[in-house]
Amino acid sequence: MKMRIHYLLPLCLVFACDKTERDWSRCSDTDNCKTGYTCSRPAYVCVPADAGGAEVSGPPADANGREAAMADTVAVTVDGPVDVPVAEDVPVAEDVAVDVDVAVDVAVALAVADASVDATVDERPVDAQGTCGSDLDCPVTAPLCLDFVCRKCKSNSECVARADGGSSGGVCDTTSGRCVVCAKSSDCTADPSKPVCRDNLCVACGSAANECQVKNSAAPVCDATTGKCVGCLTNDHCTAGAASADGGVDGGADGGADGGADGGVAAGFCYLGTNQCVGCLAHGDCKDPSRPVCGSQHACVGCAAPEASIGTCASKNPALPVCKTSSGACVECTTSTDCHGDAGLGVCNPTTSKCVECNDSTNCTADPARSFCKANACVGCQAAGTSACTGTKPVCASSGSFTGQCVECTANTDCTVATRPICDANQCRACKKDPECTGISPALVCGLDGACPGNDAVIYLQNSASCSTSAGSGTFASPYCSPGDATAALVSAANKTVIVVKGPLAVGNLTLSISQRPILIAGQNSAKINAPTTGTPPLVSITAGDVTLRDLTISNGNDAGVSVSGRATLRMDRCTVIGNAKNGIVTDNSAFDIVNTVIAGNGGGAYSGVTLGSYTGSPTRFVFNTVVNNGFGGVVCGGSYALTGILANGNGTANFSSNCTTDGTSSTAIPNFVSATNYHLTATSPCVDHGGAACPADDIDGDTRPIGSACDCGADEYKAP
Repeated sequence: MKMRIHYLLPLCLVFACDKTERDWSRCSDTDNCKTGYTCSRPAYVCVPADAGGAEVSGPPADANGREAAMADTVAVTVDGPVDVPVAEDVPVAEDVAVDVDVAVDVAVALAVADASVDATVDERPVDAQGTCGSDLDCPVTAPLCLDFVCRKCKSNSECVARADGGSSGGVCDTTSGRCVVCAKSSDCTADPSKPVCRDNLCVACGSAANECQVKNSAAPVCDATTGKCVGCLTNDHCTAGAASADGGVDGGADGGADGGADGGVAAGFCYLGTNQCVGCLAHGDCKDPSRPVCGSQHACVGCAAPEASIGTCASKNPALPVCKTSSGACVECTTSTDCHGDAGLGVCNPTTSKCVECNDSTNCTADPARSFCKANACVGCQAAGTSACTGTKPVCASSGSFTGQCVECTANTDCTVATRPICDANQCRACKKDPECTGISPALVCGLDGACPGNDAVIYLQNSASCSTSAGSGTFASPYCSPGDATAALVSAANKTVIVVKGPLAVGNLTLSISQRPILIAGQNSAKINAPTTGTPPLVSITAGDVTLRDLTISNGNDAGVSVSGRATLRMDRCTVIGNAKNGIVTDNSAFDIVNTVIAGNGGGAYSGVTLGSYTGSPTRFVFNTVVNNGFGGVVCGGSYALTGILANGNGTANFSSNCTTDGTSSTAIPNFVSATNYHLTATSPCVDHGGAACPADDIDGDTRPIGSACDCGADEYKAP
């Protein structure tokens, strides 16, 4: 038989509600919602998952805060015979219409339902007002079931045991009374990429202004890439009072107010290695002279030992050379030892306690060009003042190699000692050549003592047209015409030491016998001494004294060119002795010092170019002379004389006699002169660079020796045209 029974059953009997006998709209997290629903905050109700977490309202609560039961009913149709016993614990007020269309054992169905209900009966005392078996029994105003009573949490400790790592956690939100993951951003410490608390969950920063600043002023900037709160992303974030990236004010992170602690530089630089504001990134960022170094911790320091990059204070700032280890600061000096001498500032000034270059000129010894102390700095004599140079170096050099130094001279006019009239490399010296005396003496002659003698010390001898009517007076303007007058005046005037023979016309024989003082016979303007048309005395005869012949041509005499006897001393330099009938030069028991002289075409038969008689005294020097084409022989040595740098060729039976000793600096090879009458060397001469390393300072022409890798032998030093 088919019958329809209308019967009201409890709603949870049909949908198998849990032991709290609530509907599915209430939740503490998504796990409390059925499939396809999610738990929306802060209402804590289940909404469709596609609702995007929008807040919705749950079912209304009764006076006890419990949600009202739903009034829906369900119709159950059963076909067949039905036996419907009514269970004792089913409230009769909650009916379900049951249509029985067929015979069915309704008792069995109800028994099953009743058994299901009885099996899940909550045995805890939940029937009293405000009691609960779980959080889901509790209203929003008292959301936690604690000791079977609905209330709010009071401390984190009550929530620790409930933390499940999901939406609920071990933090008590004292406002809502719920256990949550976070109540404020300071609770979000576990994951740096989720530093901000939003809707009771730790999330990445970025959606709200100022959220990083509020959480931690030391990390006020939101890094949108990582979601982390950091100290800075750019230097702008490290400027005191600058707006941070998330809209707050970062106050320079930790650097706006700590400038003194890190060496006088505010933490105005963003170090991207840690995204923190620091005091410096390079040494140049450190402006405090007492802390000039950017240390390994990005703080400006002076000399603190832990900083591996720190040098000595003096090397960074010589004015503050002393390391005060207690503070790591570079401080002033107390003694010069503190100053180390770095950067040239090696002296401690007692007044300022600063390292300086000098306190007085005794500190200025390192550089001769800066030997004066002025304003604690070593300076040259120009800056020191006009009276700086005194004593043996009274002149300040303003140019050249000795600029800034006190020197003996910068011009010949500074040389006031007569025997040292020439300024050479800022030192006064004796003259060496006649032309050096230009502008010093009208005589234009360099004296034997190195002075440039004036007209008062010189006798002038010159053959000229005026000599036919006037004998002259021996002055520069009126020279003597006769060699005898010149030598007589030399004997009678004790202040006279020089005879200047002026060319170009030749003068006659000179006879000298003056033992009181050395005498110089100097030729100028191609001066020559020739024999008179008659008579046979030597052209130059010296019987006493010390006589120097220089820059003279002594030629075509009827006897010897130069004759020396009576233990006199003959000195010759840059002379030419040529074409004399007998010996070119002959000495008899006399000293000799002959250099840079050409002896050519003299003698014949028994006469030689040079005959050096025996002499046991000194000097006996015959060096760097040219002896060629003389009659009987070249050089005849009456004693054992060592000859150096001699060019000897084409001389009679022998270039050197047996007593003459020569070395590798002399040559007897064909000399390859410019011509038969010009005794200057050519580039192919065997004498070029053959004379060794030691030679006179100049040659017969006054050219400096040596030219090339070594001296040239003979009187001439080859000089390329």
